[in-house]
Amino acid sequence: MKMTPGQSPASSVIIDQGATITAIGTAASPITFTSGKDVGQRAPQDWGGLIIRGRATHNFTTATFTTEFDDGGVVGSNNSANDTESSGTLKYVRVEFAGKQATSLKEYNGFTFEAVGSGTTVDFIHAHNVGDDGIEFFGGTVNVKHVISSAFGDDGFDWTYGWRGKAQYVIVSM
Repeated sequence: MKMTPGQSPASSVIIDQGATITAIGTAASPITFTSGKDVGQRAPQDWGGLIIRGRATHNFTTATFTTEFDDGGVVGSNNSANDTESSGTLKYVRVEFAGKQATSLKEYNGFTFEAVGSGTTVDFIHAHNVGDDGIEFFGGTVNVKHVISSAFGDDGFDWTYGWRGKAQYVIVSM
């Protein structure tokens, strides 16, 4: 896992390929990833959000990767894809005040799943007050349950580049 400071434009929590995250909160006490600013000063786009990179299949091209991501990370390879790979567990996790615009062409999301495999557990997640998409999937096969996306700048729940996962119990609210 790589963590970057809360105030730079590219500031994000990034779980790179091969790494895993275990973030298990409870209904009464969810794990919250938020802005480094003081309460009352926080706003959408304060930081980049939670990015998980896996090795599941996708239909990125080199040009796609350069224009969509281009932050030095490596995302799945269709030559060595593992659709059932686990990137860990997110349970009762909230991301708020994320979605930083990195450049005029690149914006980060609350939760970003890049080629994440179906062995990853994602249950009871909430994206709130995000500058771009609350939750976005770029390829992969990860399944999600009990999802809330609220107060987002673009899409509440978005997918592209061949995401083949399933979503159950999703609430999207402006």
